Amino acid sequence: MYGDGKVTKVLQQRTSGPAEILSAILRFRAKYAPDPSTPRLAARLAAPKQFDALVRVVEWKLVQMPLPRLQLMGNAPDECIYRIGWTHAVRKQDGDRYQQGDADAFDCRITLKLTTASRTSSLLT
Repeated sequence: MYGDGKVTKVLQQRTSGPAEILSAILRFRAKYAPDPSTPRLAARLAAPKQFDALVRVVEWKLVQMPLPRLQLMGNAPDECIYRIGWTHAVRKQDGDRYQQGDADAFDCRITLKLTTASRTSSLLT
């Protein structure tokens, strides 16, 4: 809603298919930590390779989907909350190379805007 009281567009959650991050986490938990009270560390220790694979999947989905798209206003980016070092056109092979240790393959920086950081910290105090 804008200052004049008119609603021009309402943001909606994804409705076409499963939430990939949540689905990946649920599959991991069902297989390696079915007890919901199992701490994350215990699940990680029980299946370290699978946990690392889960982290890579979640990390890539965050890079690919929400972070570069959350601040798009129409077709133009509006970095009002944070600045990231990539765009929605990031390539999976660059993300894979970065995850395998090639720090130059992908700029993974996420920088909160100063006003966002100060507002957030004031909420926590």
